[in-house]
Amino acid sequence: MTTNMREEKEIVYFRHLFNEDIDGTSGGILMPQKLQEVFPGFIDPRLLNWGTKATWSTCVKVSEIIKNGKFLDFFESSVFELSQTCLHWGHVVYFCKFHRAKLQTGGLPTLFLIVENGEPVKQDLSNVFVVEVLFGQYGFLEAYLFEFLSDATWVAGCRIVVN
Repeated sequence: MTTNMREEKEIVYFRHLFNEDIDGTSGGILMPQKLQEVFPGFIDPRLLNWGTKATWSTCVKVSEIIKNGKFLDFFESSVFELSQTCLHWGHVVYFCKFHRAKLQTGGLPTLFLIVENGEPVKQDLSNVFVVEVLFGQYGFLEAYLFEFLSDATWVAGCRIVVN
């Protein structure tokens, strides 16, 4: 018996660049003055009020997006997978402060997948966000916040940092 089943090829969206160890951080609300030192160009006002749980030391994976897509395309978007992949806001701040040279340059952003206030990922994914970090027009670091479920299409060439 012959079947004409076509094998679906998995679309590859990322090319792994390197891993980077980052230290843990203490929890709580991050001081706006300290955040503005790390992101002097702009910081989304919502991030100024976000707390973070005490974060653990971890090794993050830095990859390059090689095919345009939405985050719903990139990840299975299951609660379990996102719980394993998301970082805390404290991780993002630490990475941007101490590994600045590893951020994307040339006008392209580095993206961080995070969960709001370090809480567990909600079933409806409403507390999963993307922090877009880039060097602005005058070379100052900027941080923008996007909903994971947004219709934003992220372009090839951007970097993404996940746990």
